[in-house]
Amino acid sequence: EDKEKSLEASYNQYKELYLSVAPTFQPGITWGEKAFFTPGAKAKVGAPYHPVAVGDDPVNAEYEKANNVYVPVDVSYPDQATAPDHNGKKIKSASYDCSLKKIREGGNVTVYAHDDRWFFGGCIVNVGKITYY
Repeated sequence: EDKEKSLEASYNQYKELYLSVAPTFQPGITWGEKAFFTPGAKAKVGAPYHPVAVGDDPVNAEYEKANNVYVPVDVSYPDQATAPDHNGKKIKSASYDCSLKKIREGGNVTVYAHDDRWFFGGCIVNVGKITYY
């Protein structure tokens, strides 16, 4: 019973957060991606790729490769009325890098997945690939 109450409270908390978040292209905002995938948008998912190692650190490079993958997503917005705004202009098409992770972190809790499931980690817009109406 406590587990059910906890799950319901968590669901309601995240639902409220989802409904309250304003569309944004700022990275790191929970549910910010809802601005990227508007009704009527057409998405093309590309091939996944692993993060590039920073510097000469083979231990961290292998860790990153095992726990993170990026997926490019190209999105077109055929209806200007429902297209998202970026810097005051309507977007015609954009490219996003979305991350999938084996480890999900939230607050002070870290969940390590020991199976083949990946968790959605968020998306970042590639500003250089935005076209406007």
